[in-house]
Amino acid sequence: MNDILIRIATRKPFKNLVLMVISALLLGCVSIACSGQHKDTIGSVTLNETAIELTEGEAFTLAPTITTSNNDFSVAWTSDNENAAIVSSTGKVHAIAKGKAVVTIVVKNKTQEVSSSCTVTVKPAQKVNPGKSDGKRLNLGYATFEGDIVKGKPHGNGTMVFTQPYVIPGTINCTAAPGESVSGVFRDGKINMGTWHRLDGSQMMVKVGQRSAE
Repeated sequence: MNDILIRIATRKPFKNLVLMVISALLLGCVSIACSGQHKDTIGSVTLNETAIELTEGEAFTLAPTITTSNNDFSVAWTSDNENAAIVSSTGKVHAIAKGKAVVTIVVKNKTQEVSSSCTVTVKPAQKVNPGKSDGKRLNLGYATFEGDIVKGKPHGNGTMVFTQPYVIPGTINCTAAPGESVSGVFRDGKINMGTWHRLDGSQMMVKVGQRSAE
C-alpha cells in the first residue's frame, strides 16, 4: 500500500498540482503584504493657527496641512458656536459677535478620522461716536460712509467704502475687501438692500440677513 501511495505522489501530474497550490499560496501572501504596505493612511492634520482673535465683522482663513498616503479623503469644517464665529467649506472664519468658538477641521478616509482645531475669540466692534459726523460723511473705523445719517449711523441712501476686510453690516458673512463698496438703502447702520461693488469689477446684490456661499 505504501509503495502505491509513493508511486502516485511521484507522478508528474500530481507534482504539478502541488506546485500550483504552493505558488497560489505564495502569491496570496505577497498580495496581502503589498496591500498592507499601500493602506490608505492619514499621517497628521495641522492648522496655520491654533488660536486667533478677531473683531466682529472681521474674517480670517485657516489653512490646513494634511499628510496622507493618497488623496482619497474628505474634509469638513465646523464651529461649535456659530453665534460667535462661522466657518466656510474652505476654512474661512467669519467673526459674528462677541464670544468664543472652536473651529475644527475633520479629515476622513475609509478607516481613519483625524482632526485639528483653532480657538476663535471674537471681540466687540468699536462703537461709533455719533458726534464724529458732518451730517453726510461718517468714519466707521472699518469703512467710510457717505449719505443719509441718523443718530450717528447710516440710515437711508448712501455708499459704504471699506478700508479693511469686514463683513457687510446686516449680512451674515459677506466679507468685503479693502476698496470694495456697498451702495443702497441702509437701516440703523445695516444694509437693507444694495449693490456690492467688488474689486474684480463684478457686482452682487446684497440684503439684510444674506449669507455668502464662501
